[in-house]
Amino acid sequence: MTLLAGAISTYGERRERARELGARVDFAQEPLRLYLALVDAQEWVFERALATRPAADELAAFVVRDALPLVMEAAVAAGPERLREAVLLRFARPRGATGSRLDPRRRCDRRPALPALRRPAAGRDVR
Repeated sequence: MTLLAGAISTYGERRERARELGARVDFAQEPLRLYLALVDAQEWVFERALATRPAADELAAFVVRDALPLVMEAAVAAGPERLREAVLLRFARPRGATGSRLDPRRRCDRRPALPALRRPAAGRDVR
């Protein structure tokens, strides 16, 4: 099995498991809705990283440009009210507004993109 096929089945398995749990456990439905939205974002970022292969020095910009908007969209669409408000307050600031001295690229989670950068091109088997 290729790594890409393995990653696709992993995302599918994550979705299936979350849906099963959501159907069985009422109190878990809200966090699992968010989880499902985030899995979609992770999968897209993984596929995009495989396709574009950003260099190590471009990874932070890749995450800010390609991953952060999807994570924000997932949080606003499927997250609880406090999370939606926090995301909107945190990232809806006009350019140049103060609030954090850190570059926003340093606050981003790069983990979904990293496995794609360590994998061989699609279609190659890993042994």
